[in-house]
Amino acid sequence: MAVFTSHAHPEPNCANPAALSAALGYGVMNLLMAATPLAMQNCGIGFGDTAMVLQWHVIGMFAPGFFTGHLIKRFGALPKIGRAHV
Repeated sequence: MAVFTSHAHPEPNCANPAALSAALGYGVMNLLMAATPLAMQNCGIGFGDTAMVLQWHVIGMFAPGFFTGHLIKRFGALPKIGRAHV
């Protein structure tokens, strides 16, 4: 009978830093994106300008996705995660 163990993993386990990074990013995003429209309204900024800020935020959020994969491939996942939180 063959015995298989799960002790030999050829790839490093990056799940914990990735999960922590995602949780940190999500928490900061929630705090900022919930408060931004309210703060803009309290400062007297119109709805159209507030909508434009949110639209540019979405562009800024998804546009890096076109080249982030190449950076991760070149420099590795962990250095890229660390750089994202600086």
